Amino acid sequence: MQEGLADAKIESLGCLQRYFQICSKNRQVAILTLLRGLERDLKSDLFTVISPNPVVAFLGASEESAWVLKALVDNGVRIELAVTKEPKRRSRGSSASANSVEEVARAAGIEVSYDISTLKSKVFELAIVVAFGLIIPSEYIERWPFLNIHYSLLPRWRGAAPVERAILAGDESTGVALMEIVEALDAGKIYDLVEVKIDDYESSAALRSRLTNIGIERLLAALKVGGSFFADAVEQSGEVTYAKKIKKEEFQIGKDTSVSQLLRMVRVARPFGVSSEFGRVSISDCSEVSLDKDEIASTPVGVLRGDTLRLCDGAVVVGNLQVEGKRAMALNEFRRGNHKDIDFVS
Repeated sequence: MQEGLADAKIESLGCLQRYFQICSKNRQVAILTLLRGLERDLKSDLFTVISPNPVVAFLGASEESAWVLKALVDNGVRIELAVTKEPKRRSRGSSASANSVEEVARAAGIEVSYDISTLKSKVFELAIVVAFGLIIPSEYIERWPFLNIHYSLLPRWRGAAPVERAILAGDESTGVALMEIVEALDAGKIYDLVEVKIDDYESSAALRSRLTNIGIERLLAALKVGGSFFADAVEQSGEVTYAKKIKKEEFQIGKDTSVSQLLRMVRVARPFGVSSEFGRVSISDCSEVSLDKDEIASTPVGVLRGDTLRLCDGAVVVGNLQVEGKRAMALNEFRRGNHKDIDFVS
């Protein structure tokens, strides 16, 4: 009896969701009340009753979010609402400007909100979250299915910076997961997972772009199919690691910085040293080089001599650098006016 009742509720929910999209505004108010009641009753089954090509809400605030939103628009996905962060000033003295998600949404005629509570007045089957940067309150998670595109092989690298942490750790591969959002950080069920090899010397920006394209492809496939795509959810298993936010001080070059560490660091950000003479000096391009015994003996660790920076276990050739207060430039351009050694660890 209970099983039959649940099946009936699922069927009713699907019918109401489809009818809502074509009925008049006056009738939508009444249908909205019925939908909310059924959704609360079936909260554990909401992913499996999503109809093919559903109406969605979108939550995101990054460049990658905007790419995903644009792909959804270009592929005809019906988007009820886009929730993003408020416009902010990008430099001192400038006026507040909208982020890329808002720009894409408004260009497509999609309603934009800076307040997640706006979802309460909307009807949709699925909320898609991509780099939103804010915690989704539990009352919303209990009410609607929230699907997140996460860039890692979960449960490795849950958290804010999975792409950067994978590169810094020297991981050979990462992944793209379509996952359920739950109250615990990135701990939800996985509906789809694609493993991706990290190319040698690939920057975090290039890798993130590649992962986003894969995520878009898998998301569109999920939306086309609907509930059956989500039928074989997998609970996360294995060792959990957390991808904490990146901090600038993690990229300071020290006497114990190795060649491999620096080569990974430069793929994520601009490693820097603090010189007593030049102040903060950062590098944005380098490659490993072999030194002979005399060069090793004559160059202290942490010193950039000519174009070669000596490290604890070898050396790198520096291609570009930026001295504090000056523009970034190629090292050979810098050396035209300054041939002094730069001590990154003084």
